[in-house]
Amino acid sequence: MFFCNDPLSGERHLYPTEAEALEAAEVAIAYYREDSIREGEWSDCVEHLSVGIAGADEDGDVDTHRSEYVGDEEAGFDVVMRPVKDDTFHDCPDVQNDNY
Repeated sequence: MFFCNDPLSGERHLYPTEAEALEAAEVAIAYYREDSIREGEWSDCVEHLSVGIAGADEDGDVDTHRSEYVGDEEAGFDVVMRPVKDDTFHDCPDVQNDNY
């Protein structure tokens, strides 16, 4: 089983395949993208979307992909899911959530 975790919504959904979990992350990014157009900036929590292998509970989850900003100031920024490069992961300060 695989998960997609969106810290802003506080939801962790399980999926039978990694592809389905990544698709769910893309749907969440699309929501954040629309919100950024209205608000003029990305939510801080968008960079904390994660997808990975589901453990017996959330403490046992292993991230395989995390969201990352791409682009620059001149062209603008977007967010994409990328494979995990290392094991660092930071809490989202905007969320009061025991998942992190």
